[in-house]
Amino acid sequence: MITQDALRKKAENIIQSVANSPDGRFQLRKRFYRKFGHRTIVPYGYGKSELDFMEWEIKRGVLNPLNDPNQPGSPWWRRVNEQLMYYSELAGLAIAQEKQFTDWEQPVQTWLHYMQNPGGKNWYRAHNTSISTSYLTCKKEALQEPLEEQVFLNIVLFRLYFAQAMVEGATFFKDLGEFFADPQLPAVDFITSLVDFYPDTYPLSTRQLHVVLGHSWTDIEHWSIGILDNYIILPELKQLYKAVANTWNNIPDVMTMIHKRKPAYPDISISQYF
Repeated sequence: MITQDALRKKAENIIQSVANSPDGRFQLRKRFYRKFGHRTIVPYGYGKSELDFMEWEIKRGVLNPLNDPNQPGSPWWRRVNEQLMYYSELAGLAIAQEKQFTDWEQPVQTWLHYMQNPGGKNWYRAHNTSISTSYLTCKKEALQEPLEEQVFLNIVLFRLYFAQAMVEGATFFKDLGEFFADPQLPAVDFITSLVDFYPDTYPLSTRQLHVVLGHSWTDIEHWSIGILDNYIILPELKQLYKAVANTWNNIPDVMTMIHKRKPAYPDISISQYF
């Protein structure tokens, strides 16, 4: 009989087999969502937004091998991506083996719940539990990133949490928010195509950070960045992170990533930029 440790080892081997191939990682995720995307209106179902975001990561080069002679990848982005894949692949292996172990780590449990009860809310809870856990376990790698990139990691996280809040019906957008943040729709593909929201070069430059923070409002895209981040998300950041930590994803340590109502990952020095 296959053991829980054997399933973990198998999942690790699957991830390592594609670790140095960005396209291999992408194909692995497509394979996962062909099986577990619960397709309704798009080919990969609830996996569409993750795949769209991963295409941006690949374009940016952060998933490249660390020894790539043209553009080395990022240890942080690579490892967070690997952990996301690991948790979900492990859940998929457990489902296939019909192994109902009760002591899986929290991210695996949320993926199992999503697989058995597919839907937008449960997908966000599985995905964001994995991402939150990965942020917390990858602080060492985050501290090795350039300062501008460290700030950007916080922006990526609180925008992701806000998308979950919209699907949870916890913003003033209500039903409209749930529609726009539906992981089956092309919203992520659209926003990652806006280089002022998500620059396609790595690492982030000082000039790019200035724009991403909404400090350069020269056109409608810049205005949208400033309004979304500075007037909608950041004023309610503590409440947002508390909901993620205690209600939706059950990871209390998420609260260590803010300090005095401001983003503070990987340490509190980042707070001064918000």
